[in-house]
Amino acid sequence: ALPFAFTSIFTWLLTWADRWVLSSFLTIDNVGIYSANSQIANIPFMIISSIALTFFAPILFSKAEKLKKIVDFKKFKSQINKILLFYVLLSFILLITVFFAQNYILNFLLSSDYISNGILFISISLGWLVYQIAQVQVTIFLYTTGDAKSALNSSMISGLIYLVSLIILVKNYGEIGAALSFIIANIFRIILQYLYSKKSWKIFREKIMNVEISMS
Repeated sequence: ALPFAFTSIFTWLLTWADRWVLSSFLTIDNVGIYSANSQIANIPFMIISSIALTFFAPILFSKAEKLKKIVDFKKFKSQINKILLFYVLLSFILLITVFFAQNYILNFLLSSDYISNGILFISISLGWLVYQIAQVQVTIFLYTTGDAKSALNSSMISGLIYLVSLIILVKNYGEIGAALSFIIANIFRIILQYLYSKKSWKIFREKIMNVEISMS
């Protein structure tokens, strides 16, 4: 529970880091434009990740607790891979939809003072897409096996990458730099979580094997 709490707090702080860094290098108007675009860009990806986690997480946690045979373990892992793949494909379909509908979305939801160029909005959207993929991935790949410590480690390492790249890129590229650093950090987080999950699933597999042997 403690690693999970730290991960949640750390992740929450990072979502506000871009505003703090932007305000240090740019004007209040720039911060306002970025914040407004970021809030809107996050909505569609937050909705589908919330639906996915609300529906799948309890089912996967329940199945993981009941696993007692290697055959069932292999089927379970295959199901998890398919769920994540389906979610990733759905997310990119949504991103493509956002790309073509961005002018309508921004004109409908924002005043002209907060509408930026399309590159900024779609870059922020891509950042939120990758972030929400990381959120779904950590839930079904690490929390399912009870490996909250690895989830915390990957969040902290990618968080530090985010802070360093955020300062450097915002200083040189402004709001676009903030969006790029968000994308880069979350890609690193996905990679780290994948690497951690390989060890976590190996340990989980050995645990199932021991249970199967004890029952035979």
